[in-house]
Amino acid sequence: MPRFSPRGDLIAFLDMAGSINVIPSSRGNVRTISTGWVPGGALCWTPDGKEIWFTAAAEPGKPSGLHAVDLAGKVRLVAQMPGELELDDISRDGRALLAHHTLIYSLWGLAPGQSLERDLTWLDQAVPADLSPDGKTILFSEIGEGGGKTSSVYLRNMDGSPAIRLGEGFAHALAPDGKSVLVTFPDAADRFVLLPTGTGQPKTLALTGFEQIDVGAWLPDGKGFIFGGLERGKRWRVYRLDVHEGKPRPISPEGIRIPYFTTGPVSPDGRWFFGARGPGKFFRYPVEGGEPRPIAGLEPGDYPIRWSSDGSFYVRRRSTDEILRLDPETGGKVPGKKIKPADPTASVRRIVMTADGRSYAYSARRLHSLLYVVEGLK
Repeated sequence: MPRFSPRGDLIAFLDMAGSINVIPSSRGNVRTISTGWVPGGALCWTPDGKEIWFTAAAEPGKPSGLHAVDLAGKVRLVAQMPGELELDDISRDGRALLAHHTLIYSLWGLAPGQSLERDLTWLDQAVPADLSPDGKTILFSEIGEGGGKTSSVYLRNMDGSPAIRLGEGFAHALAPDGKSVLVTFPDAADRFVLLPTGTGQPKTLALTGFEQIDVGAWLPDGKGFIFGGLERGKRWRVYRLDVHEGKPRPISPEGIRIPYFTTGPVSPDGRWFFGARGPGKFFRYPVEGGEPRPIAGLEPGDYPIRWSSDGSFYVRRRSTDEILRLDPETGGKVPGKKIKPADPTASVRRIVMTADGRSYAYSARRLHSLLYVVEGLK
């Protein structure tokens, strides 16, 4: 949110790159006074107009703190404590309105043949990425403090045995043969990496001309994968990248993305993938190019999770966290499992499933927040 300085001559704002900027309120050029932050709250001028206060983390995975920066770019730490801080406002007499958030993340899963979910939480913030086809192994990323600056990739058996760290990065999908993992890195749009699950060396698949990349998913033959990308001067679209050729080619029109919450976007025969034209506007797009096909029966708040082994869809109904099975041609639905964390105050985040629906895993988050008026901060 942009904020006017007390004198009204400057406007401070935070951009998507994590930079704190000021611009004259009349007319003039934008000036960046500090950069490299992971934001978490509002920018606020001090009453004397000499500093801008903000809550942010110095790097991904680190806790946020209350920082101050002057117009010359000199940064200092004002306050820090366990949990997450969020600055909301500063009064004329210098009192700060601060929210303090305690976030607790957990990872739960149901192994094949089991009737009770198991707590698979490893460190502090696990994001499930994929399950092996037999449902016995989960792939996940640790993106909190425990995962480090670039996050970390883990495999863990669903029986609860210790997790195995594969390396750095953010995990997208387990290769069909189980021998490698598709990985990206925060703030790096120039490559995918194939991280081996056993012996061997990582393989880098270089990309050029991309500003951002996101969801990646293997094709069934394991020879290539699809991903969402934003090339310079263009809009988001979906690309195919063959591992041995190493050159991505677009397979969708511009303006199409793979939904982040869809963890199995490619059909079992490799002919189709889930794509979205915007929030709630889901279609089936041909991998080889061509006209998209609608998905019958989707209601507002329904999100496709993945294709099932018979070509139908598993759909999450966000309002109830129920998993439905949907026939995309007729719109017919079959009720399924309702995802319900043991802690009723926790919210379900990301869900991964096997194609046969016998095994699943999900992340959950519990949030506890308090709002304070703090005096005496300098």
